[in-house]
Amino acid sequence: MDLINWLSSPDKISHLEALIPWGSTVVVVAAILWVLSHLDKAESAIGRICGWGTAISSTFEKGAIAKDIQSRLSRASRGINAACGEVIPNGAKVAWVKEQSREAFFYNNQIIVKMDYHKNQGRNFAIATLLYLSDGLLPKTKPYLGRSLSKAMDLMVAKKMLIQEHQTALRYFYSELLDPEISNNPSIKKAIEQMNLIDERGLFAPILLSELLSLGLALYPLLPSEHIAGEITKFLEWLFTLANRDPGELVNTIFVGAHIRIGIVLVAKRVTVETKGIGPYLVAARTHIIKGADIVYLLAYDNNISVASRVGDELTQNSNITCISKRPYRANIPTGRRRGICIMLQTKNPPVEQPTH
Repeated sequence: MDLINWLSSPDKISHLEALIPWGSTVVVVAAILWVLSHLDKAESAIGRICGWGTAISSTFEKGAIAKDIQSRLSRASRGINAACGEVIPNGAKVAWVKEQSREAFFYNNQIIVKMDYHKNQGRNFAIATLLYLSDGLLPKTKPYLGRSLSKAMDLMVAKKMLIQEHQTALRYFYSELLDPEISNNPSIKKAIEQMNLIDERGLFAPILLSELLSLGLALYPLLPSEHIAGEITKFLEWLFTLANRDPGELVNTIFVGAHIRIGIVLVAKRVTVETKGIGPYLVAARTHIIKGADIVYLLAYDNNISVASRVGDELTQNSNITCISKRPYRANIPTGRRRGICIMLQTKNPPVEQPTH
């Protein structure tokens, strides 16, 4: 009504006549007279125009937020992939829907994330991340993990991505997404606890995710089975035991299953190199290969990183052993925060032996 009262004021009409050419003034005055004689219709039209403006503004806002989420997901995915290979191979596209139902699916080389919009941007990003990973993480391995381990893996990687990208989303994730899952499902809780410690030791991405990626590429599209899922569970437990060992504690450093066959050499004692050279580490790696490992990981911290590199260089002098990757990582161990290296070696013609797990 304020606008209409303004338009009906004689002095305002005179002011318009001074600003607008005479012919145009006639049109303007006629329009004003129409407005004055059709107040209800005029107010309705003005309301619709304002509504269109609000809708346009909301559309631009939602579009900008969707692009921000897509950018963050892409950046966080690259960070994960850099540590282990293409475990998240596809980009994301966020589509807002009015329904409360949420889903993610693969289409045109992207993961389409369909979800409801909320003013809480931390909530939006946390939910989008978990939806994205539900279809985008290890797509060829997921069928073999089993439901609980698959969900635990999504939660674990989501946590790592949110730590990197969005602290507000991380708080929402902990309270609204992670806590309910681990409270209601003991299997998920156990797997999360195991993977958390493995990640603390720096082995989650370069070994666990790397091996699961290779497993999916080797098995897909074979039918999933309890045997495969059981082997993956045993592998996770073995890696957890290795990560949880006390300094100097002797543990089993080889896992030879039907599908996963790896050995780990811990280049940990400088005194060994000073008194015996790198020979003991060469023997350990070759022994793993003889026992059936087709992948050998050399792990070392700080001053021993150069020693591990020497061991890797010596082993790859053999034409049947290839260096696949050298990945730096950070580890929290009982003695403090350490800088590490994970060197992945592969045998071209590994010996075939019966599984020991």
